[in-house]
Amino acid sequence: MSSNSFVLLVTVLALASVASAFPLNVPRSPIEFVQPKDVPAGWERVDTAAPDHLLNLTISLTNRNLDRLEALFWERTNPSSPTWRQWLSLEELTELIAPADSVIATARAWLLSAGIVDVHLTASRDFLVVRTTVAKATQLLNAEFSQWRHTATGRLHVCTLGPYSAPAPLAAHIDYIAGVWGFPTQKRVSIVTERNQLAENPNPNIKPADLLQAYNCSYTATNSGNSFSVAEFQSQFYAPTDLSDFFARYVPGAPASAATKVTSIGLNLPNSPGVEASLDIEYAMGVAPGVQMTFWSNPSFNFWSDLTSWMQQIADTPNAPWVHSVSYGDQRESQQPSSSYKDSLSAEFQKAGVRGLSIIFASGDSGAGCHLCTSLEPSFPATSPYVTSVGATRFTNGVGSEEAAVESFKSGGGFSYHFDTAPYQKDAVQTYLNTAKGLPPSTAFNAGGRATPDVSALGIGYTVVVKGKDLSIGGTSASTPTFSALITLLNDKLFNANKPALGFLNQWIYQTDAADPAAFTDITIGDNKQSCCPGFPTARGWDPVTGVGTPNFGVLAGHIGL
Repeated sequence: MSSNSFVLLVTVLALASVASAFPLNVPRSPIEFVQPKDVPAGWERVDTAAPDHLLNLTISLTNRNLDRLEALFWERTNPSSPTWRQWLSLEELTELIAPADSVIATARAWLLSAGIVDVHLTASRDFLVVRTTVAKATQLLNAEFSQWRHTATGRLHVCTLGPYSAPAPLAAHIDYIAGVWGFPTQKRVSIVTERNQLAENPNPNIKPADLLQAYNCSYTATNSGNSFSVAEFQSQFYAPTDLSDFFARYVPGAPASAATKVTSIGLNLPNSPGVEASLDIEYAMGVAPGVQMTFWSNPSFNFWSDLTSWMQQIADTPNAPWVHSVSYGDQRESQQPSSSYKDSLSAEFQKAGVRGLSIIFASGDSGAGCHLCTSLEPSFPATSPYVTSVGATRFTNGVGSEEAAVESFKSGGGFSYHFDTAPYQKDAVQTYLNTAKGLPPSTAFNAGGRATPDVSALGIGYTVVVKGKDLSIGGTSASTPTFSALITLLNDKLFNANKPALGFLNQWIYQTDAADPAAFTDITIGDNKQSCCPGFPTARGWDPVTGVGTPNFGVLAGHIGL
């Protein structure tokens, strides 16, 4: 018998075996939601999806011992704890929380029962990455997949409206499956014209040196073990030639090799650079030159599915970069994923934090998130309690002058409807709610929700090189890589002293702000009013427009445990 015939025989016997384990009449339970999802505006059904159309699915298995992870997380990320920054390795974390071997084996058998054999179990043992056809996914999930067309762009997309399900005993161990449902969204970057910027910012042509000056940073990274990442989605790519040009023009003190210290994970099409990705990588590397950068790309337009893929990839990477800057999110509640998805993804952020990784998200560019003139909706994933959320400011009278909330767009911020106020921010948030003047009606927001942003940085007038030309860009997409770069530089100081990384930042941020008012510059001018909604005003102390304020690197360096 040939080796190919032997493999075929083994596969046939295996399929016969697992088929008996999952008979057609086995009771099933829905995963994530029980009613079909609505079709977003602008999409129309074309037809039933082709049976041989390929799908990339990521199955998120429920972790064990999440109560122990929760206790460990708050202990290790608390500057007041004797175990602050004693991070877990990926192996130690996996040992603590990975699903039982029996759950993984059952999930594999279920996949095999539908003839699915292209399956990868991540190093963290809680994600199964699957590539299969629509025909097999239909059988597996008892769901109908359709092809959809975006009426404005003609873009085609395959997904189900759900619900989808699994055999009941196994469904209890699955949080969600990414790649099954959800429609692509288009990231919007604030490309602000010079005329508009001059009205609010007399120095619109911001460079990395201006940011370092404004935030009291003269430190240069030197540690070879330091690392940094920008996460990109929705077909955002960068051109190495643009990055080299940017360094030559605007980071003159850095060696030429600094612009080449980039590792790409996933697809990058250098001939199709995007404004978002160019902004992210140029300012992440321009503010912290010399640090090894990872350009982490998941390029489809299905953001929620790709966000899962990104976190799955981090969970599969023992030596993941220490700091991750993410300029993406969604402020519309109706376009956000299920509660199960939010909880499961948030747990992934928590796991990253206890490994010593800093996950930093933009708070959004739509102010308070006005919806139908009645409710205020903040951006997710920025509202996860296990990430740091960054808002945006402007200079009032030139580089280094007093800062105010940005005006050309509005800094995203508010209160989550899903996550409760995080323990590290309760005092600061309550002070704001008790003392701020001109708050929106109490019916317009959830005063008991996780409040964003946590911090802010300049978000207007950034000079970015795209396709060889200078553009002037604004957004929390600008403030986020800048703040992330400053954290990367603080990590560098720690590594040079043989100290561990800062990791999850928020307990440190709020405790440091309370202990030393000079650590963050309080922003008290402006608001994030949007459309017909009143929005939130800035105020003394924390506010849902600019957080605790903008960083003072020189002062913060004295609060990192050196």
